[in-house]
Amino acid sequence: MNCPRQPKDLQQKDIEKALEHARREFPKEACGVFTRSIGYFPCTNIDPEPNENFCMKEYFQVTANRDDIIALFHSHTNGEKSPSIADMHFQQSTAMPWCVAVLDSTGNPVDFFSWGSDVIPPLIGREYRSGSMDCFSLIRDAYKLWYDINLPDFPRDKHFIDKGQNIYLDNYSYAHFRLITPKMLKPGDVILGSVCGRGIINHGAVVLNEQEIIHHLAERLSCRADLNRWFRTMNVCLRYEQFAGNGPPRPPKLV
Repeated sequence: MNCPRQPKDLQQKDIEKALEHARREFPKEACGVFTRSIGYFPCTNIDPEPNENFCMKEYFQVTANRDDIIALFHSHTNGEKSPSIADMHFQQSTAMPWCVAVLDSTGNPVDFFSWGSDVIPPLIGREYRSGSMDCFSLIRDAYKLWYDINLPDFPRDKHFIDKGQNIYLDNYSYAHFRLITPKMLKPGDVILGSVCGRGIINHGAVVLNEQEIIHHLAERLSCRADLNRWFRTMNVCLRYEQFAGNGPPRPPKLV
């Protein structure tokens, strides 16, 4: 199970305990907490609809010492391999890493993923996962690595196009980006566009140099791509307001 955002202190033996807990609780969602002091602590799901949601009975007990918490845990019993919008909202409200075990229809764990930690996987060659390893995640990670800028995250799921949500256009100003003209575009700036999105701006990329962007298309590995080719459909240009004027510092060369 590939878990590139796994918190550094998370131990495999504790992951195995959490997966076993998820098996036992199926078809209910399991929930628990990964701690530094005692490892994995299983909690009781007291949600009125435990097959679809979770609420930790012992949450305040086990999270009283935030420094002891590595991550919060729950299971997806519907096979969904990405965080839901509710997951992303709650992760932001707790300001802690979250881990999810994905179970198939027989209660077998088939995937395990994390997000919300300070671990940043390599920008090139990462596997796609909506909400945690997608095009916006790539932009956020690049800005953190290159400029030590923490861009806000926006809860989303893979169905945002079908729902008519224009996440990029609705939020770029909140993230402190400003529109610039194509002639102003420099390495480090961001471009947006519609990729099979029925006119909705649904894809973003970072300009790497005068010839290339880096981006992450759905169900593909993140990669370099030709700037001129993609500029035909991705020509909404943004600059982080801190870099107004001369533009961002030049991104480092990527291998």
